Amino acid sequence: MMAKHPDGLRPPSLTLRRTSPIPRQQNGDTTLMRHLLLPAICLLVSPAAAQSSLLFTIDESGGRPVLGPDALHQAAGELTDDEVGIVTPDPASFYGARSFLSASTQWAMVGDHDGDLNFFESASSAPGSDVDAIMVNRLLPAPTGGYGPRDVFVSKSSDFAPLWVEGDVFRFSAQGTVEKFVTEAEIVAAIGQAPGSSIDVDAMCNDAGGNLYLSFDATEDINGTSALDGSLVYIPILALTLDANANITAIAPGSAQVIATEADVTAWIQNSGVMDAQGTVPPTTGTDVELSALEIDPAGGTWTSSVEPSLTLPNLLFSWDDTETDGAILSTANGGSIGMLNGAPLASASATTGLQLGLVPGTSGTDGVMGLAVIDAQSHPLQLESWPAISYGATTAAVVRQELTGATPNGPIAFLVSFPVGSGFPSVALPPPFGGELFGSSSTQVAVGTADSNGLAALELILPPGVIGSGLAVVWQAADATTLTLSWPGATDF
Repeated sequence: MMAKHPDGLRPPSLTLRRTSPIPRQQNGDTTLMRHLLLPAICLLVSPAAAQSSLLFTIDESGGRPVLGPDALHQAAGELTDDEVGIVTPDPASFYGARSFLSASTQWAMVGDHDGDLNFFESASSAPGSDVDAIMVNRLLPAPTGGYGPRDVFVSKSSDFAPLWVEGDVFRFSAQGTVEKFVTEAEIVAAIGQAPGSSIDVDAMCNDAGGNLYLSFDATEDINGTSALDGSLVYIPILALTLDANANITAIAPGSAQVIATEADVTAWIQNSGVMDAQGTVPPTTGTDVELSALEIDPAGGTWTSSVEPSLTLPNLLFSWDDTETDGAILSTANGGSIGMLNGAPLASASATTGLQLGLVPGTSGTDGVMGLAVIDAQSHPLQLESWPAISYGATTAAVVRQELTGATPNGPIAFLVSFPVGSGFPSVALPPPFGGELFGSSSTQVAVGTADSNGLAALELILPPGVIGSGLAVVWQAADATTLTLSWPGATDF
């Protein structure tokens, strides 16, 4: 697991000493790692105490602190609109969200997708920018051992050639490739628009029977009906052609139909009794209510479409994109109600602040949920995130930092560095008793230490002048010695 670089040597710019345990950095000390114990702002929840975990994405100015970012945990301390978070609500304890699919991991997964020799093309956003939708395929059983970042489907807010366009719903199935649950072209045919039309999927889920529920981020013509972005669209399973992996290969033209209007969704919000962070009713009258997140409500029950009264459908959890939602997740149950998960409310009838999602709210609460999926309760993944460049210059040392979440509290960890080969970062699944994937052509241990009581650790590296701009690409990982698991990676391109 800790092989040398293929040529038997480490690049001079990355010849780093090990430190164990991780010391604090002193004035004038060139120690490569610092470790900081955070106050227990958010406590991890044991999956045994609950039945479900929630995957979610927060809107563009969301980035709300999850662990309370400090000088050493900037990336690991918050979730952004191009990442997926995970939380396990528990009404009996104070719980916190963690990163499930980080922007750094997404860059490592796509590799050098366009052949320009750059493996990390933006320090400010993930490939394809924002996550617009999150879904798990209800026609398939849950993966053994729980869901990982490769198992969950997402849709992005912009094209990322040649891997996807904004209307595709896909997962990062293998290095440099994606598997599509449904394509933009298939959805365009279903809603009766001309081939080649561009649409942006804003939310999607399917039920146990395979029927599809979705919404769009703009007003769209749905087979002759103008549907606002707050409308709910339905495609029955009988209109879908599926492959052996339960992915859609074709949709019957013209088969999509509107089953709830924006006015219906507005009524659900009003009937729920939800209050925003200031304790007031979120504005809906005269406001664009954009349906931005959908999932089957695990509490069960049904509702009947006002547009198609012959349709009785499973209750849905939903959210809408607006700065006044404060992360509220509601249900279609009873004509609109506050959603529940594991007995914990996902909004509040007094003040919805973001705490229900395991987020520490800002002064004005939390923005809307842009993606949503419910999975069986599971522990938070071992996730590494990159803070690519803290400081650097042409003639001065460069400082970079890698940040780890989800480690065994107070347990030993090691940070590793690997190197790309060809157009992507190769990955190999480790055999039992080890867990995770080894990314890159090889892996070299650069430092060891101990995670803090929240399962956090950080590696700061001081690199010689000239590294920045050299074109050197690396992929970072960490190893949890207690669980024998490798983290999901973070890419850096110097």
